[in-house]
Amino acid sequence: MSPLTASFRFGDREQHTCRFEGGYFGSERYYVNDKLVLSLWSIGMRATRTFDAEGHRIEFRVALSLRGAQSDAYVDGKLVASDLFADFNARMNPARSGKPLSASRLLYQIGLWVLLVLVLVLVFQNWR
Repeated sequence: MSPLTASFRFGDREQHTCRFEGGYFGSERYYVNDKLVLSLWSIGMRATRTFDAEGHRIEFRVALSLRGAQSDAYVDGKLVASDLFADFNARMNPARSGKPLSASRLLYQIGLWVLLVLVLVLVFQNWR
């Protein structure tokens, strides 16, 4: 599964599905009705991808930042879907989703970092 995915429906009766899959290290794949229509690699933080499929012009506008990912989709120049990465942003940043970080989760994360630091210190001392 790709770390970043989004999909929306379009067409006269919303009979078509467009899906975006963003992979690690900048891979991007765009599917229409489960058929790959565009595949590329990109390291940009902002991009606009435009392609034709099923008789429509589809445009993705994507912006990535440390705060999350934002994407809007246009079909034939009309906005049909916005904030396509809302689920991804909620997973990556619990504060943005309106869910506070629980005390047990915070302690768990602190414990993992302490354990990681201790392991690295032990490895470094034995390696010298």
